[in-house]
Amino acid sequence: MADAESRRGSLENSRHSDCETRDVRHNFNSYRVERIVDESFEVKSFYLKRADGRLVENYLPGQHLMFKIPTGADGMTLRVYTLSDIYNSETYRTSVKKEGPPIENPTLPAGEASNYLHNTLAVGDIIEARGPLGDFTFDWASKRPTTLIAGGIGITPILAILKGILRDRPNQHIHLFLAFKTTRHQIFKNEIDHILKQHPQIICHLFFDEMSESELSHSPNSHARRIDLDVIARILPDLQQSFYICGALPMMTSLVDRLKDAGISDQDIHTEVFRHSHEVETQPIDTRHYEIHFTHTGKTILWTGEHKNLLEFAKSHGIPLTAGCMTGSCGACSIEVEDGEVEYTHTTAHKPKDGHCLACSCKPKSEMRINA
Repeated sequence: MADAESRRGSLENSRHSDCETRDVRHNFNSYRVERIVDESFEVKSFYLKRADGRLVENYLPGQHLMFKIPTGADGMTLRVYTLSDIYNSETYRTSVKKEGPPIENPTLPAGEASNYLHNTLAVGDIIEARGPLGDFTFDWASKRPTTLIAGGIGITPILAILKGILRDRPNQHIHLFLAFKTTRHQIFKNEIDHILKQHPQIICHLFFDEMSESELSHSPNSHARRIDLDVIARILPDLQQSFYICGALPMMTSLVDRLKDAGISDQDIHTEVFRHSHEVETQPIDTRHYEIHFTHTGKTILWTGEHKNLLEFAKSHGIPLTAGCMTGSCGACSIEVEDGEVEYTHTTAHKPKDGHCLACSCKPKSEMRINA
């Protein structure tokens, strides 16, 4: 145990030390696709090696990479995808769901980035990425029991976190809750089954929106229902746990709200939201006008309320801003606010540091000075 804790602490310390001298995470590097594995009909895993032959950068389970995807009108889109396995020095594994149009609005386009990765990227191709990045990682200082909850493709960081815990604490008791639409949508089944055989102290429950009686009878600890806190509370010995939750916005909102109502503190609820870039709350048309001063480029432009957010506004006026997930989850679009206020168009998973805002997810609330 002491050796494992020392190794884990060494990883964290070395990462912080490295970042002070050379911020490797924020440089884009070239990776060669070594292998592609079909995890299901809609999810592929991509195994990546450094194109220059160097070892890949170390990371904490739950973190992600930001990829340059050659799509879109400007020839490039930035997207973040989770590293779905624990670290090995040779390769990264990232697992990507092919996104179709939103179910509630099928006239909107499918996800360009994920469709490029599924339909075009091939073994031997080169792709650029930076990182690892992200704060959705295990809190090793917590003394509470651990519960991991994943919905759909949200299993990617949860699986990495699970493996990371068991690598350093192989006897730790963990409750694992996994939710999928159907058994056809289930991913990493063989990996999870192997973990459960090797670590019988792990208690796993599966939830399926749709499941036949035959499937249910052959699948112990499976439930033909949507996951919610009522059934979780019946399974757990008590709710005094550290919860790690990743999935779609409706599931996340329901679980987090109920946990808070049950008295679970924010520090014991760790979340990461996976959602389509179209999936943001509808906002009324904003008719307020503000002057926005971009101090780096020297431009002053009038905000008239016709754009969805500051990122779209800036790009429409030729001011390039970095962006990634487009949902406020990755933090790539964080910019310095020198003066003024913003209001967010939806709840974001990432919290920017003081004096900054997430340009993809907010609008001006006053006249502003922005370092861009």
